[in-house]
Amino acid sequence: MSSKAKVLKGFTMLVGGRIGSALVSVLSTAILARLLSPNDFGLVSAALVVLALANVIFDGAFGVSLIKKQSVSVAEQRTTLTVAMLLSLVLIALIVLLSPQIGFFFRSESVGDLLYVAALTIPFKAVFAVSSATLQRDSRFGSIAVGSLVGQIFGNVLVAVPMALWGFGPWALVVGMVLAGAMEAAIVAFKAKISLRPELEKAAFRDLTSSALFSLANVMNWVANTGANAVVGRSMGFYDLGIYSRGWKLLDLVVGITATPLSRVLLPAFSSRRDDPLRLAASFRQAFHLAVPAYACMSVFLVVHAQLIVYAALGAKWDQTILVAQFFFAALVPRCAFKISENFAVAAGRSGAAVVRQFIYAALMVGGAVLGLSHGVSGVALMTSGAVTIFYIISIAFALRIGNISALPIFWIHCKAGILAAVIATADALLVWTFSEWPLILRHVVGGTGGAVVMLALLSAAPSFWLGPAGESYIPRIRQMIRKVNLVSIPKG
Repeated sequence: MSSKAKVLKGFTMLVGGRIGSALVSVLSTAILARLLSPNDFGLVSAALVVLALANVIFDGAFGVSLIKKQSVSVAEQRTTLTVAMLLSLVLIALIVLLSPQIGFFFRSESVGDLLYVAALTIPFKAVFAVSSATLQRDSRFGSIAVGSLVGQIFGNVLVAVPMALWGFGPWALVVGMVLAGAMEAAIVAFKAKISLRPELEKAAFRDLTSSALFSLANVMNWVANTGANAVVGRSMGFYDLGIYSRGWKLLDLVVGITATPLSRVLLPAFSSRRDDPLRLAASFRQAFHLAVPAYACMSVFLVVHAQLIVYAALGAKWDQTILVAQFFFAALVPRCAFKISENFAVAAGRSGAAVVRQFIYAALMVGGAVLGLSHGVSGVALMTSGAVTIFYIISIAFALRIGNISALPIFWIHCKAGILAAVIATADALLVWTFSEWPLILRHVVGGTGGAVVMLALLSAAPSFWLGPAGESYIPRIRQMIRKVNLVSIPKG
């Protein structure tokens, strides 16, 4: 199997698993959002501001250190897991020690109480990071997808929903999260055949510390992605934080389905070509050729149909989330496609510079959140979406410079994606407006169907123009999809 086919297969398997996990997450959230209040979600989101730090540390220092190696010995794997587990214990101790101060920052003792239990997920994150990195190296993406899916079902459906029905409030979310992490880690560790025997090999430990800069970059990314939550929770309260965090969560579902698998597949793919600059640059351009138009089209449908999405996923009482979600959805391209340029930089051996870029990203996000406070949660969403876009431009510019790649083709890719998105948005929104007197679901279905037909027709007419050289291979599939849509939409007789 060629490397291109292997990347595509791995991405497809991860996306499939992520879609399953996302469907479970949407189902559980749709139930929990109707049982719990925005204030409950805001409390848990405040606790997650701290807890998310564990994720980025383990993925950065431990996951990447294994993925980048050509081969990994048992001693290296055991050393990585041993250090990760020791660090997890240190993080738990720090959280327990600082929980009262964290509660004071958010003006609520409940946040500190929730953190005591939520911190139990940290060792499971450590096991998952090492296990999933091992599976990624072997291109066993399906096993990662299975672990995530089963974990979601167990924790967020079988545990969290009954607890919410029994009146446990935000504790339903926290306990469900902990058990979901435990199940996910157990399955992935079993699939990867991870040895749990402690070991500290000096050479392996030195290699592990070399990833510290990448981990520091991930910490800056954590500040960027959670800093706005801290600003909103501190300045506006848990109700507004619940509204804001649910809008971000809807965006994260799309990111988790597409961009996260893309990142997991691109890093080993780019790393395998780092000794061949021409092939690495070609892979970089091709990734943008396919990703940017795809995300632009998704962005259009999500923005136009945000009302239906929020009502279906959260319920009518969350209507304040609609505008927040629209601002986030509008920034889908930079929020997802930046992973291409960032993985390119890491594969090219420029992990250290990521610290500076992520610091800029964090400053932009926190600064944007502060500037947007005067206009409520929607203002914060608008300003942070702008911050994401600015960082995207910075990230691409850095990748182009280190790869000695011309900016014009990348700029032209974005221009074409913008034209495609504008045409689809016009058709979709016009249909929704035309049938505005119809029931909510029906008018959005009509608009979405019309927009999809326009999109498929444009892509089918000139696939190479919109999707680059690889676009020709999609012609038969696109035409088949159009025929299916026509058969469904045109009544017989």
